[in-house]
This record gives sequence, C-alpha cells and structure tokens, in this order.
Amino acid sequence: MAVNFKPRKVEFHTRSLANGLQVIAECHPEAYSVALGLFVGVGSRDEPREWSGISHFLEHMAFKGNERYSAEELNAAFERIGAFHNAMTDEECTNYHLAVLPEYWPRALELLGELVRPSLDPRQFELERQVILEEIRMDEDSPPFGGEDLCRTLYFGEHPLGQSILGTKETISALQPAMMRQYWESRYGPDTSVLVATGRVDFAQLVEKAEEVFGQWKPCGYRRQITPVQPQDRFSVMCKSEAQQEYVIHLTPAPAGLRDWVAVWLLTAIIGGHEGGRMFWEFVEPGLVETLDIEFEEYQGSAIFEVSMVCQPEKAQENLDRLFEFYRRLASQPIEPQELEWAKNKVSSGLVLASERPISRLAVIGHDWLLEKRYYSVGELLQLVAEVRPERIMELLEEYPLDRGTVVCVGPVESLSPPFEVPAEGCVLQG
Repeated sequence: MAVNFKPRKVEFHTRSLANGLQVIAECHPEAYSVALGLFVGVGSRDEPREWSGISHFLEHMAFKGNERYSAEELNAAFERIGAFHNAMTDEECTNYHLAVLPEYWPRALELLGELVRPSLDPRQFELERQVILEEIRMDEDSPPFGGEDLCRTLYFGEHPLGQSILGTKETISALQPAMMRQYWESRYGPDTSVLVATGRVDFAQLVEKAEEVFGQWKPCGYRRQITPVQPQDRFSVMCKSEAQQEYVIHLTPAPAGLRDWVAVWLLTAIIGGHEGGRMFWEFVEPGLVETLDIEFEEYQGSAIFEVSMVCQPEKAQENLDRLFEFYRRLASQPIEPQELEWAKNKVSSGLVLASERPISRLAVIGHDWLLEKRYYSVGELLQLVAEVRPERIMELLEEYPLDRGTVVCVGPVESLSPPFEVPAEGCVLQG
C-alpha cells in the first residue's frame, strides 16, 4: 500500500495544570469546528460490585444540574451556543464531549466544567433512577436479550471487567445520593481526567481557559488496580422462546499492549464479516447467517476479540460448528498479498475519513491518551498500517487461536452442543 497522504497543518500539544489535570489538543487551524471532551478514567471496572452501574448513573446525573444551574438551564445553555453535546460510559472511561463552532469553544468549556460538579438533587436522582431501570429492561427485552452482559460475566469471571456498565435492577434500586456523592469524591478529579480538544483552537488560550474553569478542582487520589484476567472457557445457552433468531456472542483472548494493535486491526478486517472479509464470503454472502463479524476491544492489561453472529434457529448448531471449523483453518491459510492490501486500504480509508471531523478524532485521541499515554497523528497511523507484514498477522493467529473462550447463545433453541472442548462445569443452561 502506497501512503499518499498530505496532512493538513496539524499540531499536537500537551500540558499539565498544577492540580494534575492533563490538557491535550490536536490543533487544526483550517478546521471548521472545535470538539472538546473531558475524559475521566472511571468506568464499570472501577465500581464496588454492590454499586454496579454507578459510573453510568453518575454520567446521567451530570446533566441534571448543580448549585449554579438547574437541569433545564444547563441544557438550554448548551443549546444557545449550538453545541452538539453528549456523554458515554464504558468499562474504563466516562467522557463528556461536545462540538461547536470555533467562536463558542470558550463558553462550551465553561459548560463542560459544570458537568463535573453535579448537585445530585434527590428528586432528579429518583427520576433518573427510573430512566436507567428502563434502560436495563429495554436491554433485557431487545436482541440479544442481555446475552452480551452474560458473556462478559462468564468470560471475565470475578474480574471487574465482567461487571455490567448499566448495572442490575438490584444495584441501581439500592443506590442513594450519598453513595454517589462518595463515589464522585473518590473517583472524579483532575488527577484521573484528561481535557481534550481537537479542531480550530489556540492551545495557549485553551490552557488559560482550562486553568480558569478547572484550576480549583481538587485531586481525588484514585489509582486503578490492574489485575490480570483469567479467561474462562464457558458455553451457555439462554432460551428466549419469543426470539425469532438465534444470537451468538463469542469472546476470546486477544493481544494487549502497543506492539500489535495495528496488526490486529488488519486481522479483523481480513477475517471480518464486512464485504470483502473471509467471514462475509463464507457465511454472509451464501445466506448461511444474517450477520457475522469480529471486533477487537482493548483494555488496560487485557484485550478480547468479540465475535457476533445472527442466524435462523434451525441453522444454529450447523453454523456454530462451521464457525469453529473456520477458526481452526485460519492458522493454515496464508494471508495473500492482495488480501492484505485490500485490508490496508479499508483501514486507511476509515482513518482518513474519520480525521476530517474533529469530533471523530476526539474520541480516539482522548481514549488513547487517558489509558495508554500515546498519541499518533493520522499520518503516523497510516505509516504503521503500511508497515504490517502478512507474517506478523499469521503469527498472531497462531499465538491467539480463536477456537476457545466463552460462547453464549440466545434465542428459541433450547439446547446446543459446544463446538469446542469445555469442562463440564463450564456448560451453563440459562432459563
């Protein structure tokens, strides 16, 4: 693959405030917008088990006002500057983000600072509790009917990465404002957060404004404990008689760390179920399954491949067996030069297209810096993609065979046989 990419005038800067808040920016003087994000290094893996779901609940409460603004006033203030704002919580991070026209970024940063000072009003707390309980019910009632959470719980075992982001009905029902206040004070601080900007923003002005907005924020002293994951080989069938299709979720170990993540991107593009990938041509195009794909998810100290398949119930066992046979053939099927070239083109196109919007770059830059203290420009990423050799991808397939891990099947089929060897105690039938 020939890298023919002429980067725009982009500069990356980083600075730490006196209280420990890291401020980073990818400045594009020719961009038409600015994206801002506060990335807090707190997610579901940081929660006491009995408070499962509190990080996501707290994210909701951030928009419900504080001592200066009511919920209505805060959201109206975002609307008045035309901000597209939102937030999300995952296993390791809660990020509050927005995109605005360049002239409004100072006001947008002020409002971003208000989000991390929630009042946790008891009335709003109860209203939002009902919203989250409804989210949990919707997740249980919608495909794959809670299968993803179950698969993670079985795969990670007692490790905190197996905890649900939403929490459970029991844990959410038991939470109280005082508990959330304690959690906020012990987890949210400048020392656990990164302020990120992308687009047409002056870095010196950004640092000055960040000092004004966040300079009095006190460190919380929290440090995440990174414990090793012990992947579990499990097979579970969850019978949902009302389902029309069978949903299969499969988690298996993947390489973690800086060395191989670009090669892993290419690996998933080569074998994935999107048009052009091996899964597509073997399963999707012939009509054996409706969908089949593989994704890579990286965490601090761990990483997984997640495979998801949807098919007709009567074909579930046949497709499950065929999928694991497909896995076993991978290590003996060389990566063809043209196949790798197509994958590189696909990954490179995605990188370049995403780089054209500051809000798209924000998520990548913020997540990578918060968790790994790493930054790559688009040009550097393209060069890393170009340098991957087929031999390294084949080595990864040998080092991380896919025919193991945890499989959860959800749908009307009452019984399925595991397509790989699982200890007797690893087979679980869910009601």
